[in-house]
Amino acid sequence: MSRPVQVAWLTGTEELNRGLLAKLAAKHPGLPIVAVSEFPVEGARWIAYHPKRTFAENLGSIRTALAGEEVASAAMLLIARVPFRKLRMIAILI
Repeated sequence: MSRPVQVAWLTGTEELNRGLLAKLAAKHPGLPIVAVSEFPVEGARWIAYHPKRTFAENLGSIRTALAGEEVASAAMLLIARVPFRKLRMIAILI
Protein backbone atom coordinates (compact mmCIF):
# COMPACT_ATOMS: atom_id res chain seq x y z
CA MET A 1 0.00 0.00 0.00
CA SER A 2 1.39 3.40 -0.93
CA ARG A 3 1.70 6.19 1.58
CA PRO A 4 1.19 9.81 0.56
CA VAL A 5 4.19 12.11 0.93
CA GLN A 6 5.25 15.57 -0.12
CA VAL A 7 8.49 15.74 -2.07
CA ALA A 8 10.71 18.80 -1.83
CA TRP A 9 13.32 19.02 -4.57
CA LEU A 10 15.85 21.27 -2.86
CA THR A 11 17.53 23.10 -5.72
CA GLY A 12 17.84 26.56 -4.22
CA THR A 13 19.99 28.27 -1.64
CA GLU A 14 19.96 26.96 1.95
CA GLU A 15 17.72 29.80 3.11
CA LEU A 16 15.25 29.38 0.25
CA ASN A 17 15.20 25.59 0.74
CA ARG A 18 14.25 26.08 4.42
CA GLY A 19 11.43 28.38 3.32
CA LEU A 20 10.16 25.80 0.84
CA LEU A 21 10.12 23.11 3.53
CA ALA A 22 8.21 25.42 5.88
CA LYS A 23 5.61 26.16 3.20
CA LEU A 24 5.11 22.45 2.47
CA ALA A 25 4.76 21.68 6.19
CA ALA A 26 2.15 24.42 6.54
CA LYS A 27 0.23 23.37 3.44
CA HIS A 28 -0.31 19.75 4.52
CA PRO A 29 0.61 19.54 8.23
CA GLY A 30 0.06 15.80 8.64
CA LEU A 31 1.80 14.72 5.47
CA PRO A 32 5.46 13.66 5.75
CA ILE A 33 8.03 15.54 3.70
CA VAL A 34 10.73 13.82 1.69
CA ALA A 35 13.62 16.10 0.73
CA VAL A 36 15.77 15.26 -2.28
CA SER A 37 19.02 17.15 -1.96
CA GLU A 38 22.77 17.00 -1.77
CA PHE A 39 22.75 17.32 2.04
CA PRO A 40 20.33 16.18 4.78
CA VAL A 41 17.90 18.74 6.21
CA GLU A 42 15.91 18.95 9.41
CA GLY A 43 12.22 18.13 9.35
CA ALA A 44 12.24 15.82 6.35
CA ARG A 45 13.27 12.33 5.36
CA TRP A 46 16.33 12.70 3.17
CA ILE A 47 16.99 11.15 -0.22
CA ALA A 48 20.56 11.85 -1.28
CA TYR A 49 21.42 13.41 -4.61
CA HIS A 50 25.09 12.81 -5.46
CA PRO A 51 26.44 15.36 -7.97
CA LYS A 52 29.44 13.15 -8.80
CA ARG A 53 27.23 10.20 -9.79
CA THR A 54 25.80 9.88 -13.27
CA PHE A 55 22.36 11.13 -14.15
CA ALA A 56 21.14 7.53 -14.54
CA GLU A 57 22.56 6.47 -11.16
CA ASN A 58 20.86 9.36 -9.36
CA LEU A 59 17.58 8.83 -11.21
CA GLY A 60 17.59 5.13 -10.31
CA SER A 61 18.44 5.62 -6.65
CA ILE A 62 15.82 8.36 -6.18
CA ARG A 63 13.15 6.26 -7.93
CA THR A 64 14.04 3.32 -5.69
CA ALA A 65 13.87 5.49 -2.57
CA LEU A 66 10.40 6.75 -3.56
CA ALA A 67 9.07 3.31 -4.50
CA GLY A 68 5.86 2.48 -2.65
CA GLU A 69 5.04 6.09 -1.93
CA GLU A 70 2.38 8.26 -3.52
CA VAL A 71 3.59 11.76 -4.31
CA ALA A 72 0.65 13.81 -3.10
CA SER A 73 2.47 17.12 -3.51
CA ALA A 74 5.83 18.22 -4.88
CA ALA A 75 7.71 21.48 -5.04
CA MET A 76 10.94 22.68 -6.58
CA LEU A 77 12.69 26.03 -6.63
CA LEU A 78 13.96 27.45 -9.90
CA ILE A 79 16.77 29.78 -8.92
CA ALA A 80 19.14 31.28 -11.47
CA ARG A 81 22.86 30.53 -11.14
CA VAL A 82 22.31 27.56 -8.80
CA PRO A 83 23.83 24.52 -10.58
CA PHE A 84 21.23 21.80 -10.12
CA ARG A 85 20.01 21.31 -13.69
CA LYS A 86 20.34 17.51 -13.52
CA LEU A 87 18.46 17.28 -10.21
CA ARG A 88 15.71 19.49 -11.65
CA MET A 89 15.45 17.24 -14.69
CA ILE A 90 15.12 14.18 -12.42
CA ALA A 91 12.31 15.97 -10.57
CA ILE A 92 10.51 16.60 -13.84
CA LEU A 93 10.93 12.99 -14.97
CA ILE A 94 9.65 11.55 -11.69
